[in-house]
Amino acid sequence: MHVAECRNLGPLRYRWNTLFAKSNLALEVPAYCASVRVRLKAGWQLSTVRSTVVEDMQAAMSDQLDSATLAQAIAMGCPELQLKQDHADKSGKGG
Repeated sequence: MHVAECRNLGPLRYRWNTLFAKSNLALEVPAYCASVRVRLKAGWQLSTVRSTVVEDMQAAMSDQLDSATLAQAIAMGCPELQLKQDHADKSGKGG
């Protein structure tokens, strides 16, 4: 993921973006979302994936950004983390 971002931005611009919290977050969210997709594909429960990815981001970036900002970024960047309507439908409780 980061290699593709570096290719798209160029090495100097990519490095510059890693120096600042908000621009670094914009680079990190796609990588965390990729890990979300891998974990879901491996059979992890959505609730476990959701809590794990937020904890991972907090461990890596809490010295730069608050937990609410990190949680909001990952929620907005990873639609896979939203509650899935098809799960309710399969259980017979959905429309």
